[in-house]
This record gives sequence, C-alpha cells and structure tokens, in this order.
Amino acid sequence: MTITETNQRIVDFYIKQEHLKEEDYLPMFYDSVNGQKVLSIGLNPSMPRDIEDFLDKNNLTVKIFKNLSKLEQKKKIDTIIAYQRTLKYGSEEKKKMQYFNELEKFFKDLEYNGFNDFKQNVYHYDFYQKRNTASREVKVELRNQELVSELIDHAKMIVDEVKPKIIFVFNAFVADLLKNNESFLNEDQIDDKLGCHLFNNIPVVLANQLSGAATSIVYRDILIWNSKRILNTKKIINYNKK
Repeated sequence: MTITETNQRIVDFYIKQEHLKEEDYLPMFYDSVNGQKVLSIGLNPSMPRDIEDFLDKNNLTVKIFKNLSKLEQKKKIDTIIAYQRTLKYGSEEKKKMQYFNELEKFFKDLEYNGFNDFKQNVYHYDFYQKRNTASREVKVELRNQELVSELIDHAKMIVDEVKPKIIFVFNAFVADLLKNNESFLNEDQIDDKLGCHLFNNIPVVLANQLSGAATSIVYRDILIWNSKRILNTKKIINYNKK
C-alpha cells in the first residue's frame, strides 16, 4: 500500500466514518517515503498555538474538508504535509519543534552511518493521527480497542511502505499498546541475541519520549549504546546468512 492509499484510509476512518467531529481539525497525514532506513514512532501530533493558527488560517477543519472535491481535498492534504515538514526540519521562516530537535540530536549522537541523519535517514510517524496536546485525553481515547486495532493496521501499512532496517518507538504508552497486541509484538518475537522485539524480522527498540523529564542523560546514553549494539549485531547476523 502506498502513502497516498494510507492517507486515503485516514480520510475514510476519521472523516467518512466520523471518528472526528466536524469542528475538529484535520488529522495528521504522511509524507512520501524516500528510502529512509529508520522508522521512529511517537504518540500523536501536539497542537500548540502557532499550529492551531495555521490550521485556522488555511480552513483545515473536518467540516470544510468534507464538502470539497477530491482535487481540493488533495490540495488540503498537501498543504498539511508541507507544513508538517517545516515543523520537523525547520525553514528560513520557522524553527523546527523542540520535539524534533531532540530526535535529530539522538540520531546524530548515534553516530551510525546511514542511520544518523534525521532528515535523510529517519521517517517519523505518529501512532494516533488526531491532533491534541493533552496526552491524558489521548490515552483515555486509546482505551478503545477498536480504535487501537485500526491504528495498528495503519502502523503496519507504514512499516510495509517504509521498509525500515530498525524501528524506534519513542513513547512508553505506545510501546505498551504494541506489546499488548499480539499481531504486532508478542513474547515470541523477542530476539535474545539482539535484546529487543522483532516485527517482521525488523528490530523494534522500545523507549521513552526523548524530550521532557521522561528520559535522563544516563538512560539516553544507554539507549544510544544499546541501539548501536543492535545495529552491529543485526549486521553480523545478516552477513553470516550470506
């Protein structure tokens, strides 16, 4: 399934099936894949004041979107994706969000060729596409197992499209959701040599959010060291299979 098809499934789920209210802003949509080796996963897109202003200015609400033609809907989706790109990577007019500064620094400090450039090597994905800064509210909504199952299907589609060499889940709550879903992670998929879960033979590193108080300097250093070890071990295993 292509990213375009994944974005259409997001439209179908959130808008056509009315999992968002008419007054809600449009959900997160996803950019094209460009050969990234890493998939990083967070919880959901936050919505500080400047992002809310942008969504208002560009009429990016469910109510308006529903009444547009297919071509006009695509333009709105492209507008969102372009703005999300500036939030991740920054531009002359706008600094990147602090959240993405932390991700960029982590992968730079990883110092592993082909995996250390956030812009070139990492595809970032938010597990729940609904925009909300209040993580407590998000976690309550994600008690709905039907919703979680749908979101896990979305995540699988992204993995199939990106085809990463390694997956990082930078949120403890999302990690628990994935571990509790046997179709994604389960005890049988733990690799003792790598010391991590596998999904379709792809190493999955479960971690806390890098920003804020969730990750100490010591924890971060251990996470970098362990990630390097997993990548090196996986490289050796693949070499020995040849």
